[in-house]
Amino acid sequence: MEDRIREIYSRYNDELKPLVAEQELRMSAFEEPLLLNLSKMFDFLSQALSSDKEEQRREILQKMDNILTISISQSYMYVATAIKEDIKRFEKENATSVMTKFDNGKFIGEYKALKKDIRSIDKRCKRDSENYVHHFGDYKESYQKCLELDAKIDNVNNTETLLHRSTNSWIWTVFGWLTSIYASLWAGKYAVKVFFDIIGK
Repeated sequence: MEDRIREIYSRYNDELKPLVAEQELRMSAFEEPLLLNLSKMFDFLSQALSSDKEEQRREILQKMDNILTISISQSYMYVATAIKEDIKRFEKENATSVMTKFDNGKFIGEYKALKKDIRSIDKRCKRDSENYVHHFGDYKESYQKCLELDAKIDNVNNTETLLHRSTNSWIWTVFGWLTSIYASLWAGKYAVKVFFDIIGK
């Protein structure tokens, strides 16, 4: 039994915990079904530890493992959904005509291809979206595709922000330079006028 518990704990620690942390980071909250499943999971662990029948313990631990699988699958879906909301905000702020200019035109093609993949996965899951065990692979793939798209958006946002700042800096530098030249010319003309005024007296 101890080996089985370690196996389940390893999955919990390596797969679910990072997803739970990401949910907290992106959503600042946890979905109720996930919280209920986590509670069930630890209830099953308690039952398994208190049972003195090996067969019963195996059955209970299998239920615990199934709940863990559901929780991981749910978490993939929840985080992917949060990322999709970020993608919608990005699209509202950047028209397609603007996106075509990002990364020398390379961004828009990769962006559309990833969105197409995500839509295709979503379509597969639509009919029985709450069958988390059946769609475990789909929700994981959707999550991974969303992460990839999110990374591309972050990269573009950072690059375009830097370019924007660089352009602004250049504009203000040129403006300052022109202002300085104008001021110098004006001062020169004034100095010449004063000079001739003085010698003309």
